[in-house]
Amino acid sequence: MAMEQTTPSFKARLGRVAAWMARISLADPARRILTASLLLSFCCWLSCTGQARTPVQPEAGTVHLEVMTYNLNYGLAGDTAGIEAIAAVNADIVFLQETTADWERALRKQLGNRYPHVAFRHCCGAGGLGVLSKLPFVEHDYVQSTAGWFPAWRLIVQSPLGALQVLQLHLRPQVSDSGSVISGYFQTPAIRRAEIEQFHPLLDPDLPTLVVGDLNENHHGRAVAFLKQKGFRSALSEFPGSQQTWRWTTSLGTVRAELDHLLYDDRLEPLEVKVVDAGRSDHLPVVGTFQLAKRSPDAAADSSAARAGRRRAPSDGPSGSAHRSSRAELAPVNGVVLVTSTESRTPGCLR
Repeated sequence: MAMEQTTPSFKARLGRVAAWMARISLADPARRILTASLLLSFCCWLSCTGQARTPVQPEAGTVHLEVMTYNLNYGLAGDTAGIEAIAAVNADIVFLQETTADWERALRKQLGNRYPHVAFRHCCGAGGLGVLSKLPFVEHDYVQSTAGWFPAWRLIVQSPLGALQVLQLHLRPQVSDSGSVISGYFQTPAIRRAEIEQFHPLLDPDLPTLVVGDLNENHHGRAVAFLKQKGFRSALSEFPGSQQTWRWTTSLGTVRAELDHLLYDDRLEPLEVKVVDAGRSDHLPVVGTFQLAKRSPDAAADSSAARAGRRRAPSDGPSGSAHRSSRAELAPVNGVVLVTSTESRTPGCLR
């Protein structure tokens, strides 16, 4: 099934699931207990909460980096509220999902002066990815998923923290190949797990790393669990306040879920992570402020030794699946080749 047909219907289908369960629970008392159990499980899977950190301001003289991830909703291309949401936060770097050529034109026009380093990869309906940055970065891997629908994108940012590796994701939505949200609820966790198992080996273990984007599951999901096993932590779930990054309004109320993430490794420390109630997308922006982690020499040595055991071989990713950007390059800075040109790519759409 073509993604242009499947993905738009997913957003409406997921919202209708909650409305359907609510209707049958009222219409037939014999089904109320079963329906309540299903609804509780559905909402718990989407949005369970975690431990809380206390937001803190960066210490004087300590460098930090503010990052945003935001699924714009490709059906709202050029929407003023979405652009204003990005501008209001004014993060150092913004990672976008569901970008399109129309979204790119609007973002460049409205925010081009603020963000001089820009790149887009348009793909497969809702599979577009974008980066708006105040800081130079270089693309390293753009990889099509062998299990899911949308590509992943690995970049290295020359940040105030030094070279920072970012893997941007848009994992498989909770919908089956036939378009069913009910069967997709049971079928797609394994698909998302397979996707992250494919993408994780792209990472360079020598670099501080963020994994960001729309993972289409909460911080107890199977893809997030895999990343936790590899030493990553879900930043949003560690802070107080709303963790609901997705909403869909039905006639019986609004369904909410935690689908979008900022995950970090042990070389980084989150100072504050929050959901911003802005824009008209079904997703909300997630914004995090990070600094380099303060670690003892012994802890740093143990961490380095663990990463050495899983060192990434230099490559463009799985054979035949990655695309490397050809861009104007500057001299290496701390071992990272930087780019200053801005461009977009439109690879072949996935099916």
